[in-house]
Amino acid sequence: MDAKTGSSGGGATPDRSSHHPERASALRCYRAVGHRHTGEIENVVERLTRTRPSVHFSATAVPSVRGILATVHAFASRPLDENEPLRAIATAYREKPFVRLIRPNTSASPFPEPGPLQGTNYCDLAVDVDTERGRIVVNVAIDNLVKGAAGTAVHAINLMLGRPETEGLGFRGLHPI
Repeated sequence: MDAKTGSSGGGATPDRSSHHPERASALRCYRAVGHRHTGEIENVVERLTRTRPSVHFSATAVPSVRGILATVHAFASRPLDENEPLRAIATAYREKPFVRLIRPNTSASPFPEPGPLQGTNYCDLAVDVDTERGRIVVNVAIDNLVKGAAGTAVHAINLMLGRPETEGLGFRGLHPI
């Protein structure tokens, strides 16, 4: 997995490499191994699949302020139908109002982009399958400033108070998808 992130993903405590003035125009790998979120990813995948995954996660700084674009590669243990991964993901996220599947020919690009998601709580994703090599590629985009901690906090408060989970989080962005 490789996640490309803008300078706002540099954390709350700036250091020379993560501080916005140093990082705003950077295009560089900043955490090739040992990223702090690797364990979280492994725990979630293990909880969902009941198997311990082998997660390889690298982070890349890109010349942007906000947004994350992640590319996840998974390898099937058996031959796959080209549409099988998309069906599985569509089923898993059917009831999730903030996850949107991007399908070819429905937008300017068949892959998600962080730019149109600025200010939203949405997570756009697309699935591609290389049946010849048994590889599944999932591309995911979010606005890390809203879909990150701020949007998660509002979402959690809504659920705790019995409010509609989308309350206060309905901004759809300025770019049509």
